[in-house]
Amino acid sequence: MSQWTEVTVDGVTVDLLPPAGGAPATSAAILLPDYDGRSAVQFPVLAAALERAALPVLSPRVAQCWWTRQPDSAKLPTPPLEFVRTSLCGFVSREWNVEPPAVGMGGIGTGGQGALQVAYRHARTFPIVAAIAPAIDFHAWYGRGLDLDQLFDSQEAARQQTVTLHLHPLNWPRHQYLLCDPADPFWFEGCERLASKLFSSGIPFEREFEVTADGNRDPYIDLAAERFVRFFTERLVR
Repeated sequence: MSQWTEVTVDGVTVDLLPPAGGAPATSAAILLPDYDGRSAVQFPVLAAALERAALPVLSPRVAQCWWTRQPDSAKLPTPPLEFVRTSLCGFVSREWNVEPPAVGMGGIGTGGQGALQVAYRHARTFPIVAAIAPAIDFHAWYGRGLDLDQLFDSQEAARQQTVTLHLHPLNWPRHQYLLCDPADPFWFEGCERLASKLFSSGIPFEREFEVTADGNRDPYIDLAAERFVRFFTERLVR
C-alpha cells in the first residue's frame, strides 16, 4: 500500500511522503513538477524508489509553472521560488522539524530548472540539488503563445532569469546532479550548455547524459529514478 498522502500548503495541493514508520525525520526533499503539474507520486517507479529510500518528500501539484521569480497569482499565492523557500520549506520545518541544508532540492523539466534556481541563488542554504531534464533554456519558448509571454517582456528578459546566468563562480551548491536523455528533443542542449559551464568553471558536479529512452520522457524518468533517489539519500546522509 502506498505511503503517500495529500495535504494542502497555503492553498496548494501537495503530495507528501512522510517519514517511514513515524520515526523522526533527519532530512527531506522537495521535488518540483514539470509544466504538466504531475507530482512525484504520479510517476510510479519514482514514487516507489522514494518509498524504499524512506526519504520524506514534498511534491506540489502545480501545472503550467515555469518556477521562476516572476509572480504568478493564478497558480501560487506567492512567486514560485518564494513559495518553495517559504511555504514548502516552512511546512517541512513545522511538520518534521527539518531545516536547510538538510532539505534537498529536485525536480523534473521546468521544476528541475526551478530546483536549480533555488539552489544557485541560495547555495549555502540548499547545497544538494538534482534535476531530471531541467528546462535550462526555457527562454527559447518565449513568443510561442504560452503564459511565459505574460511573465516576461521579451525573450531576452526571460533569458536573464535562466539558471546558467545565475551560477556564481564562488558560491555554488556543493552537490549537483544533472540527468537528461541525450535524445530529449527539448532540453538536452541546455543541459549540455550548463554542464559545459560548470566544467569550465571548475565546479564539481555529477551528470548522466548517456542513458536514453529515445526522447520519451516518462520511460526516461523510470530509468533515472533509482539514480536520482540514490543521489539524495547519499548526499543527505553526508
